[in-house]
Amino acid sequence: MRKNSTILLMLFVTISLSGSLFSQTLELQTIDGTHLQYGDTVTVSGTPQSSELIGLLHVKNISSNSVIVTCTKTYIYLVPGSSNTFCWANNCYPPNTYTSTSSKTLAPQEVATDFSGDYYPSGNAGISYIRYTFNVYHGDSAWIIIKFDATGSGINSNNIAKLSKPYPNPASTQINIPYQLSSNQKGSIEIFDLIGKSKGVYTLNSKSTIQTLLLEDYNNGIYFIQLKANGKVVGTEKIIVKH
Repeated sequence: MRKNSTILLMLFVTISLSGSLFSQTLELQTIDGTHLQYGDTVTVSGTPQSSELIGLLHVKNISSNSVIVTCTKTYIYLVPGSSNTFCWANNCYPPNTYTSTSSKTLAPQEVATDFSGDYYPSGNAGISYIRYTFNVYHGDSAWIIIKFDATGSGINSNNIAKLSKPYPNPASTQINIPYQLSSNQKGSIEIFDLIGKSKGVYTLNSKSTIQTLLLEDYNNGIYFIQLKANGKVVGTEKIIVKH
Protein backbone atom coordinates (compact mmCIF):
# COMPACT_ATOMS: atom_id res chain seq x y z
CA MET A 1 0.00 0.00 0.00
CA ARG A 2 2.84 2.37 0.91
CA LYS A 3 4.58 1.59 -2.41
CA ASN A 4 1.44 2.47 -4.38
CA SER A 5 1.06 5.70 -2.39
CA THR A 6 4.66 6.62 -3.16
CA ILE A 7 4.13 6.00 -6.89
CA LEU A 8 0.97 8.13 -6.88
CA LEU A 9 2.81 10.93 -5.06
CA MET A 10 5.68 10.83 -7.54
CA LEU A 11 3.20 10.91 -10.43
CA PHE A 12 1.41 13.92 -8.92
CA VAL A 13 4.70 15.78 -8.43
CA THR A 14 5.74 15.01 -12.02
CA ILE A 15 2.45 16.31 -13.39
CA SER A 16 2.65 19.42 -11.20
CA LEU A 17 6.20 20.16 -12.30
CA SER A 18 5.26 19.67 -15.94
CA GLY A 19 2.41 22.12 -15.53
CA SER A 20 4.67 24.72 -13.90
CA LEU A 21 7.23 24.35 -16.66
CA PHE A 22 4.65 24.91 -19.38
CA SER A 23 2.49 27.61 -17.80
CA GLN A 24 2.76 31.36 -17.96
CA THR A 25 4.73 31.33 -21.18
CA LEU A 26 2.91 34.22 -22.84
CA GLU A 27 1.58 37.55 -21.67
CA LEU A 28 -1.08 39.39 -23.66
CA GLN A 29 -1.02 43.18 -23.70
CA THR A 30 -2.87 46.13 -25.16
CA ILE A 31 -0.82 48.25 -27.54
CA ASP A 32 -0.03 50.67 -24.69
CA GLY A 33 1.50 47.81 -22.68
CA THR A 34 -1.38 47.12 -20.26
CA HIS A 35 -1.29 43.49 -19.08
CA LEU A 36 -4.41 41.45 -19.91
CA GLN A 37 -5.54 38.41 -17.96
CA TYR A 38 -6.21 35.21 -19.90
CA GLY A 39 -9.85 35.21 -20.92
CA ASP A 40 -10.32 38.99 -20.63
CA THR A 41 -12.69 40.67 -23.06
CA VAL A 42 -11.51 43.67 -25.07
CA THR A 43 -14.14 45.83 -26.78
CA VAL A 44 -13.74 47.49 -30.16
CA SER A 45 -16.67 49.74 -31.09
CA GLY A 46 -18.01 51.13 -34.33
CA THR A 47 -21.17 51.33 -36.39
CA PRO A 48 -22.81 48.98 -38.89
CA GLN A 49 -21.49 51.32 -41.60
CA SER A 50 -17.87 51.10 -40.41
CA SER A 51 -15.76 49.60 -43.14
CA GLU A 52 -13.56 47.79 -40.60
CA LEU A 53 -13.16 47.43 -36.83
CA ILE A 54 -9.61 46.58 -35.80
CA GLY A 55 -8.59 44.81 -32.60
CA LEU A 56 -4.89 45.00 -31.74
CA LEU A 57 -2.94 42.89 -29.24
CA HIS A 58 0.70 42.46 -28.33
CA VAL A 59 2.00 39.02 -27.36
CA LYS A 60 5.03 38.77 -25.05
CA ASN A 61 7.16 35.71 -24.31
CA ILE A 62 7.73 35.94 -20.55
CA SER A 63 9.55 32.62 -20.30
CA SER A 64 13.31 32.07 -20.31
CA ASN A 65 13.28 30.08 -23.55
CA SER A 66 12.47 30.85 -27.17
CA VAL A 67 9.00 29.65 -28.14
CA ILE A 68 7.12 29.03 -31.38
CA VAL A 69 3.62 30.53 -31.43
CA THR A 70 0.64 30.08 -33.75
CA CYS A 71 -2.74 31.81 -33.59
CA THR A 72 -6.26 30.33 -33.75
CA LYS A 73 -9.59 32.17 -33.90
CA THR A 74 -12.90 30.78 -32.65
CA TYR A 75 -16.28 32.35 -33.34
CA ILE A 76 -18.23 32.49 -30.09
CA TYR A 77 -20.89 34.49 -31.91
CA LEU A 78 -20.65 36.12 -35.32
CA VAL A 79 -23.37 38.53 -36.51
CA PRO A 80 -24.92 37.10 -39.69
CA GLY A 81 -23.58 38.89 -42.76
CA SER A 82 -20.43 40.12 -41.02
CA SER A 83 -16.97 38.60 -41.42
CA ASN A 84 -13.59 38.46 -39.71
CA THR A 85 -9.99 38.08 -40.79
CA PHE A 86 -6.85 38.08 -38.67
CA CYS A 87 -3.15 38.75 -39.13
CA TRP A 88 -0.30 36.92 -37.37
CA ALA A 89 3.35 36.23 -38.09
CA ASN A 90 3.41 38.74 -40.96
CA ASN A 91 0.53 37.02 -42.77
CA CYS A 92 -3.15 37.86 -43.02
CA TYR A 93 -5.77 35.12 -43.30
CA PRO A 94 -9.21 35.09 -45.01
CA PRO A 95 -12.48 34.55 -43.11
CA ASN A 96 -12.52 30.78 -43.67
CA THR A 97 -9.05 30.26 -42.15
CA TYR A 98 -9.14 29.62 -38.40
CA THR A 99 -5.53 28.69 -37.58
CA SER A 100 -2.46 30.49 -38.87
CA THR A 101 -0.34 28.46 -41.25
CA SER A 102 2.66 30.56 -40.23
CA SER A 103 4.23 30.51 -36.78
CA LYS A 104 6.29 33.14 -35.01
CA THR A 105 9.40 32.45 -32.94
CA LEU A 106 9.68 34.70 -29.91
CA ALA A 107 12.91 35.03 -27.98
CA PRO A 108 12.75 35.43 -24.17
CA GLN A 109 11.01 38.74 -23.32
CA GLU A 110 10.34 39.48 -26.99
CA VAL A 111 7.04 41.18 -27.85
CA ALA A 112 5.16 40.42 -31.07
CA THR A 113 3.30 43.49 -32.34
CA ASP A 114 1.91 42.23 -35.64
CA PHE A 115 -1.40 40.69 -34.49
CA SER A 116 -4.71 42.23 -35.54
CA GLY A 117 -8.27 40.95 -35.59
CA ASP A 118 -10.16 42.68 -38.41
CA TYR A 119 -13.95 42.74 -38.30
CA TYR A 120 -16.21 43.80 -41.18
CA PRO A 121 -19.83 44.65 -40.19
CA SER A 122 -20.90 45.12 -43.84
CA GLY A 123 -23.91 47.15 -42.72
CA ASN A 124 -25.10 44.55 -40.17
CA ALA A 125 -25.79 45.88 -36.68
CA GLY A 126 -24.90 43.67 -33.74
CA ILE A 127 -22.16 42.44 -31.42
CA SER A 128 -19.77 39.63 -32.35
CA TYR A 129 -17.52 37.78 -29.90
CA ILE A 130 -14.35 36.18 -31.25
CA ARG A 131 -11.74 34.31 -29.21
CA TYR A 132 -8.11 34.48 -30.32
CA THR A 133 -5.80 31.83 -28.87
CA PHE A 134 -2.02 31.98 -29.08
CA ASN A 135 -0.63 28.45 -28.97
CA VAL A 136 2.89 27.50 -27.90
CA TYR A 137 4.36 24.37 -29.47
CA HIS A 138 4.57 22.44 -26.16
CA GLY A 139 0.83 22.82 -25.48
CA ASP A 140 0.63 26.03 -23.43
CA SER A 141 -1.70 28.77 -24.69
CA ALA A 142 -3.02 32.24 -23.92
CA TRP A 143 -6.34 33.56 -25.14
CA ILE A 144 -8.44 36.68 -25.22
CA ILE A 145 -11.94 37.57 -26.44
CA ILE A 146 -12.49 40.62 -28.61
CA LYS A 147 -16.00 42.04 -28.56
CA PHE A 148 -16.72 43.78 -31.86
CA ASP A 149 -19.61 46.13 -31.12
CA ALA A 150 -21.15 47.51 -34.33
CA THR A 151 -24.32 48.89 -32.76
CA GLY A 152 -23.36 52.57 -32.54
CA SER A 153 -25.24 55.10 -34.61
CA GLY A 154 -22.14 57.16 -35.34
CA ILE A 155 -22.32 60.83 -36.26
CA ASN A 156 -25.77 61.89 -37.48
CA SER A 157 -26.53 62.48 -41.13
CA ASN A 158 -26.24 66.25 -40.79
CA ASN A 159 -22.76 65.96 -39.37
CA ILE A 160 -21.11 63.23 -41.44
CA ALA A 161 -17.50 62.16 -41.07
CA LYS A 162 -16.23 59.12 -42.88
CA LEU A 163 -12.94 57.38 -43.63
CA SER A 164 -12.98 55.13 -46.69
CA LYS A 165 -10.57 52.39 -47.70
CA PRO A 166 -7.13 53.67 -48.78
CA TYR A 167 -5.78 52.70 -52.17
CA PRO A 168 -3.67 51.13 -53.55
CA ASN A 169 -3.21 48.79 -50.62
CA PRO A 170 -0.55 47.37 -50.32
CA ALA A 171 1.31 50.46 -51.51
CA SER A 172 4.95 51.16 -52.30
CA THR A 173 5.50 54.87 -53.07
CA GLN A 174 2.27 56.60 -52.06
CA ILE A 175 -1.24 55.84 -50.86
CA ASN A 176 -4.51 57.76 -51.28
CA ILE A 177 -6.77 58.16 -48.25
CA PRO A 178 -10.37 59.12 -49.11
CA TYR A 179 -12.30 60.89 -46.35
CA GLN A 180 -15.36 63.05 -45.81
CA LEU A 181 -16.03 65.90 -43.38
CA SER A 182 -18.94 68.28 -42.98
CA SER A 183 -18.42 72.05 -43.11
CA ASN A 184 -18.48 72.50 -39.33
CA GLN A 185 -15.94 69.78 -38.58
CA LYS A 186 -12.21 70.10 -38.04
CA GLY A 187 -10.48 66.93 -39.11
CA SER A 188 -7.11 65.26 -39.04
CA ILE A 189 -5.57 61.99 -40.19
CA GLU A 190 -2.92 60.35 -38.01
CA ILE A 191 -0.70 57.39 -38.95
CA PHE A 192 0.44 54.82 -36.35
CA ASP A 193 2.82 51.88 -36.50
CA LEU A 194 2.11 48.50 -34.86
CA ILE A 195 3.42 49.57 -31.46
CA GLY A 196 1.15 52.61 -31.41
CA LYS A 197 3.81 55.21 -32.21
CA SER A 198 2.53 58.15 -34.23
CA LYS A 199 4.25 58.51 -37.60
CA GLY A 200 2.58 61.76 -38.65
CA VAL A 201 -0.52 63.95 -38.36
CA TYR A 202 -2.19 65.65 -41.33
CA THR A 203 -4.68 68.47 -40.88
CA LEU A 204 -7.71 68.30 -43.19
CA ASN A 205 -9.56 71.30 -44.51
CA SER A 206 -11.93 70.17 -47.25
CA LYS A 207 -15.40 68.67 -46.95
CA SER A 208 -14.78 65.63 -49.08
CA THR A 209 -11.44 64.88 -50.65
CA ILE A 210 -8.39 62.62 -50.68
CA GLN A 211 -5.23 62.89 -48.60
CA THR A 212 -2.17 61.49 -50.38
CA LEU A 213 0.55 60.05 -48.15
CA LEU A 214 4.10 59.62 -49.48
CA LEU A 215 5.77 56.44 -48.25
CA GLU A 216 9.49 56.95 -48.89
CA ASP A 217 10.22 57.24 -45.16
CA TYR A 218 8.08 54.26 -44.14
CA ASN A 219 9.56 50.81 -43.62
CA ASN A 220 7.82 47.73 -44.95
CA GLY A 221 5.02 46.64 -42.63
CA ILE A 222 1.52 47.30 -41.35
CA TYR A 223 0.31 50.74 -40.28
CA PHE A 224 -3.01 52.16 -39.09
CA ILE A 225 -4.76 55.34 -40.17
CA GLN A 226 -7.18 57.18 -37.90
CA LEU A 227 -9.58 59.92 -38.96
CA LYS A 228 -10.55 62.36 -36.21
CA ALA A 229 -13.43 64.82 -36.49
CA ASN A 230 -13.57 67.55 -33.84
CA GLY A 231 -11.10 65.53 -31.77
CA LYS A 232 -13.02 62.24 -31.87
CA VAL A 233 -11.90 59.11 -33.73
CA VAL A 234 -14.54 58.24 -36.33
CA GLY A 235 -12.70 55.70 -38.45
CA THR A 236 -9.64 53.44 -38.58
CA GLU A 237 -8.12 51.68 -41.58
CA LYS A 238 -5.15 49.37 -41.99
CA ILE A 239 -2.53 49.88 -44.70
CA ILE A 240 0.39 47.73 -45.80
CA VAL A 241 3.63 49.27 -47.06
CA LYS A 242 5.61 47.01 -49.37
CA HIS A 243 8.49 48.60 -51.26
